[in-house]
Amino acid sequence: MPLSTNYLDDKAVIIIGGGWSGLACAISLARQGIKVHLLESARQPGGRARRVEFKNFLPHQNLDNGQHIMLGAYHSTLSLFEMLDLHEEDILQRQALELNLFAPEQSQIKLKAPALPAPFHLLAAFSRLQGFT
Repeated sequence: MPLSTNYLDDKAVIIIGGGWSGLACAISLARQGIKVHLLESARQPGGRARRVEFKNFLPHQNLDNGQHIMLGAYHSTLSLFEMLDLHEEDILQRQALELNLFAPEQSQIKLKAPALPAPFHLLAAFSRLQGFT
């Protein structure tokens, strides 16, 4: 039986996980007037994108464990930005993909993608891949 909004009127949706996707889901449902319970095991929401405090190992030191690399596949994150009226060009710094790998007893592996639309940027990058025999 498909769920209707009438069925959800007196019910709540439970979302497990307060990462970017869970937060985007909670905001979307709440804006539709649906009651939401967000369950998160950590002390703060944010998933992988949060600050980590080191109390015992590095006293009074914090590590920004934010999204170091955001891929275009992170649809929930981009949706969350849109829901909060944030403009991704103001938040994200888009850079071309570039990987430099150093392997012991092997040559350096270099992969650099030019500023082309996907998937052409990867085709060009792999055609110029250096370091593989």
